[in-house]
Amino acid sequence: MQYAKDVRSTTVAYGPKHFAVGLSIGEIILYNVTTCQKAMKFQLAQNARFPTFCRDGNRLAASGKSEIRIWDTATGDLLHSFQASDEPLALSFSDGDKGLMTAARGHKVNVYDLKSESEPESYSWLDDEEIDDTEFRRLPIGLQFNKDQTILAIVYKGLPILTWDIEDEALLGMCERVSHVSSRRPSTHLLVVAMVFNPASSYSLLHMVMET
Repeated sequence: MQYAKDVRSTTVAYGPKHFAVGLSIGEIILYNVTTCQKAMKFQLAQNARFPTFCRDGNRLAASGKSEIRIWDTATGDLLHSFQASDEPLALSFSDGDKGLMTAARGHKVNVYDLKSESEPESYSWLDDEEIDDTEFRRLPIGLQFNKDQTILAIVYKGLPILTWDIEDEALLGMCERVSHVSSRRPSTHLLVVAMVFNPASSYSLLHMVMET
């Protein structure tokens, strides 16, 4: 298939059976992990972002700025479709893959029940008294769940990275790498380019790639 020159890949995800490549035109191409052959194609109305497989790889979730869709990776059927009033910045299947958890730009974790498809439950990490919400009121630029969906890492430009306990709705701590300058000005914090929790660890180890 030929695409226009301005079409580009925007995201990638790896699952037990397939890997997915999201495109700027809203398409998500699924490839077999063994043969690397194209398996099927899904479509979002918006730029495809944050493709996420469930644990057994039988379902794939992805979002645009204001929509979330979940497909069956065996049949290609669209299983669920949600309108998101708060832009998702991270997705993760939860509750034994019975739910979908999103971390949104509006400082909230939203939990969707995939059985009832009711309105999601929402929890704001800015409600924690230990977080100075005047300093952290700016929009986050990155969010990442750990493998058990119990911890959320939150990145703001020029501020320490927050780690938030989702179950207890409480701040776990802040981590940062500050330059040799002792000032706490935003310019002294190195920009986080990417981060991921180690899925093989019994501890929630957070690995980060930072701008040097």
